[in-house]
Amino acid sequence: MNSLVLKGLLLSALLATGACSGGSKAAPDAGNGGDARDAGGGSDTATGGSGGAGGGSDAAADGSGGAGGGSAGFMVLVSAAPPGPFIAQNLWEGVLAFKVAGPGAPLVPATGIDKSLVADPVALAFRASSSELFVGNRHGVNAADGVPGSISRFVYDRAAGTFTAHGTITGNSLRAVDQILFVPGTGEMLAANFTYPDSGPAISRFTFDADGNAVPNGTLAAGPAGGVAIAPDGKRLYLTTGGLASSAIRLFDLSNGGAPLPDVTIAGAPRLFNMAVRSGLLYVAAVDVSKVYRLTIGPSDDLTLKDSVVADGAASMAFSPDGSEMFTAAHLTSEFIDRFSYDAAGDTWTSTTKVMTSSSLGGIVVLP
Repeated sequence: MNSLVLKGLLLSALLATGACSGGSKAAPDAGNGGDARDAGGGSDTATGGSGGAGGGSDAAADGSGGAGGGSAGFMVLVSAAPPGPFIAQNLWEGVLAFKVAGPGAPLVPATGIDKSLVADPVALAFRASSSELFVGNRHGVNAADGVPGSISRFVYDRAAGTFTAHGTITGNSLRAVDQILFVPGTGEMLAANFTYPDSGPAISRFTFDADGNAVPNGTLAAGPAGGVAIAPDGKRLYLTTGGLASSAIRLFDLSNGGAPLPDVTIAGAPRLFNMAVRSGLLYVAAVDVSKVYRLTIGPSDDLTLKDSVVADGAASMAFSPDGSEMFTAAHLTSEFIDRFSYDAAGDTWTSTTKVMTSSSLGGIVVLP
């Protein structure tokens, strides 16, 4: 996730923090990782640390970023993300962590991931089958350290609340990774590449061998990608362009080799970032207009604009394991996690709490 203006960071001695990159059819309208403080071309060679339990379906099947269910405690992770497009290495940060005893309970600061273990992190995704956190690294967007893009792996010990480094994935055209998705049912990993200012593969694809090693599986589409989501039936892929000025959601037919389909545009949304699928709706973050748009996914996976949720500076979103809460990460001029409560009767979200940080934020994920 990237803006075109680099915003200076306010670093706190109590907060150690990491980073994020920044033909059509109109939709029918219907750091350090220390303690954070709660303030109220496909031919590249891939390398991957071993991943434990191998492949399989991972993360939440609805693409919400969490997994599991019930009202047990969970953890919220968010990457600290200075605005781009080009970020000096001395501004690269880490991943913040918060423990939550259950729905509605306070976000309690916990030890996250130190900036020395990642490289300008943005994307966060959880792979349940190996209990791993995958962190997509931006590398300053311009390969400031000589690496265009990578994904760091960490084994999550739920009981201890710790993250242990477990290898790094490179190659297969990874570049300034802005969002990571595990395909429900197959476990394939899709990484959205923000290929700015030139072009390149939008999506790098990986499978996992029996030992859990990442295996390159080609690429899909071209051009900058700031968000990736997949329809519940696995037949349609959705892409946004992140920091590139565009109000379009790109569609691809996975049942036909990833053939491109007509774009869907959201009027008045100059840039679209991370996405998630929940209960038959596609959630799309639009940082510039401080909204999370909701689009209905139809029987044929077509998209129809439903409504939007006001979410100041939202660049990404994740949901509590029981689905009763949504968390958005504010980017650019805002520096907080916004917390929302869901009203099932009215199908609405209401902001309840803002947890302040000392940095613009990027990707966010909920771990059960």
